[in-house]
Amino acid sequence: MRATTLGKAVVIMKGRLLSGKPNLPVHEINFARFRALKSHQLYVYTKQSKWEKQLAAIQHTKPIGVVIPNQLDARGIPASVAIIRAKDPYAAYWKMALWNWKQMNPKVIGITGSAGKSTTTAMVASILRQHYRMVRTDGNLNTFAFPIYP
Repeated sequence: MRATTLGKAVVIMKGRLLSGKPNLPVHEINFARFRALKSHQLYVYTKQSKWEKQLAAIQHTKPIGVVIPNQLDARGIPASVAIIRAKDPYAAYWKMALWNWKQMNPKVIGITGSAGKSTTTAMVASILRQHYRMVRTDGNLNTFAFPIYP
């Protein structure tokens, strides 16, 4: 999938860019995984965790930007971090995920069952990786961070 820009991400998420450069490239989005936050990611706020913990991770890591709800106080976010306001950051994240999905039109393999899914997933990924560009979830996590491939 092609990378996008911060400005395009704002439009896709139906947000409002408060600070930051609209032409800044966006390659990865992180929803609510503040403990795994990286500086090259766009971080999306979650109401499931305390804002103080999320803010501490943002201050430490300084991601390219953050998506926060309209009512949340933006004080404490470093000046180098772009700020996007969204009515509902969760919905904004899924709008971005849907856009990402439509760009790729991927083939999907689902592995289900009550035992052996992680091992089976690892084996299938190992085989497919020999011939195809592919993505798989880390461990047993669902897709809360998704890469955008150029």
